[in-house]
Amino acid sequence: DLLKDVRIVGAGSDLTFLDGGNAARLFNVSLGAHLELVDLTARNGAAPDTGGCFDVYAADLTLNSCIVTGCTALTSGGAINASDESDVEVLRTMIAGNTAGSGGGLSVSSPGILRMVNSAVISNSATGSGGGVMATAALEVTNLTVAGNAASAHGGGMYISAPATGVLANLTVASNVADFDNSGGGVGGGIRFDGAPAAILRNSIIADNRVGSTGL
Repeated sequence: DLLKDVRIVGAGSDLTFLDGGNAARLFNVSLGAHLELVDLTARNGAAPDTGGCFDVYAADLTLNSCIVTGCTALTSGGAINASDESDVEVLRTMIAGNTAGSGGGLSVSSPGILRMVNSAVISNSATGSGGGVMATAALEVTNLTVAGNAASAHGGGMYISAPATGVLANLTVASNVADFDNSGGGVGGGIRFDGAPAAILRNSIIADNRVGSTGL
């Protein structure tokens, strides 16, 4: 477990790799610690529960100019799972090709904060809801692309549920799919807002998302 502040700076996402070998989670970040990763790729983490690459508990995680890919969690947060007042900041980062039961890319729960700026969540999948993103946290999201994600239940791109608050601005949410297994149990191909969350969507493009094999 990581219990103190750590900053790791790579030489670029094409040159520096943190690799779990599909056998272990990369980092447990706990109890007030802050992990900051800059200019690197984190990949191939695996967890039997939450957070395939990063499991953040009452702590903070910052990803700046990174790629997080190929991570798997059985329950929530394929790449990142954050809980219990954790803050997650994703800057100029791509989260792609991760899988989980829910929140295929990442899952951040209340009362935490999820900040995403100039980033992309692409081609992640969930066997439940939230193919790309699952959040009940406070949201500060600007200039985010959510594309090509899939969920077998709700929210192919994003699943935003109460008590989530905040603003999502300048998003492109495209080519995501809910109910990808055609079981009839999913809604919200692009974004599913559930339980009346106090989150506001502004100046965004929602296009070419679908539920099941047909329909929007």
